[in-house]
Amino acid sequence: MCLLTQLPFIILGNAILMAAGYNDYIQDISPDVPPHKIHTIAINPAIIYETLTPHEYGIPQGPFQVTPVGSGKPITSSAARKDGDAMWWSFFDHTKVKKLCDMHKMVFANRMVVRPDKTVSLLGTIKNNHTPIISEYEKRQKKKRNSKKSSYVNILPHLAGKSKSQLEQDLQSVEGSITELQTTQIELKKQAGQATKAWQTAKDELKKSKGKVKQLLSKKLKDDVQEKRKANSLLKLAQRKIKDFRSMKYQLNKAVNHYGKNDPPSSVPPTTPTPTRMQHEDISANIDVSKLDMNKCVYGATDYGHVVLSQTVPLTNNNIRFHVDLYNKQ
Repeated sequence: MCLLTQLPFIILGNAILMAAGYNDYIQDISPDVPPHKIHTIAINPAIIYETLTPHEYGIPQGPFQVTPVGSGKPITSSAARKDGDAMWWSFFDHTKVKKLCDMHKMVFANRMVVRPDKTVSLLGTIKNNHTPIISEYEKRQKKKRNSKKSSYVNILPHLAGKSKSQLEQDLQSVEGSITELQTTQIELKKQAGQATKAWQTAKDELKKSKGKVKQLLSKKLKDDVQEKRKANSLLKLAQRKIKDFRSMKYQLNKAVNHYGKNDPPSSVPPTTPTPTRMQHEDISANIDVSKLDMNKCVYGATDYGHVVLSQTVPLTNNNIRFHVDLYNKQ
């Protein structure tokens, strides 16, 4: 039967289950796309072989047949995996790929990532005679400091104008706040643990119950979930505040210890990347992107499920905005 003929019954059934308290049995009527799911296609010789060439046992698979130079036989699956050059250069422009890799001092690793915005990333390894990208801003700043034998330490602007007594008073206040928050954190950890235990107990009881008892336990489980989320949110907020206060304590200690001893900062211009020359900086304030078209820039990371660095998928501005909007709509 067509989904559209069943959809009214599914919606009606979901409404009845929700009203009766059986939320666990509600049926999904559309795919749930997680915000972290990056829809990309990884291309390698094996995938090209499986997609575009006929199967070695005659199973219809693709319209193309690849025959290596000097061989009268079509390439096999094992040969395509061992030596991918025949597969790659049968379908892609060897000269153009090599030119792009040479531009970035890279050796092509027979890997490619195709993104939904119709852009492609070539993957490879850095050439042996090429130094990997490092922070040029820090390098230039360190060189200038060494040449002048400067003892400059970076002090936050809003602390640089205060007297030493004010800085020591602020430091004492911050240390007191950290102590109070640590005491609060211990109590919040206990509450979060109790809420999690109550939620797990209600969840286990719900699985064993039936009828009216199951309905009541379903409502209780919903309340326990809210309590658990609230307790964990308060705990995370306390941990974040402690982290912020510790950072503030570090900056105040630095300002107190170097009060009146600090040399003026060295003036080093920020790093300026171009489309043909990649640059890297850990701090955004040390890099000038005014000469770049931000709509053509891509961003990449390895946090939260992007697997490993070799499988990181660069995203454009449009990709990022799409996933942020998708997350906000859930």
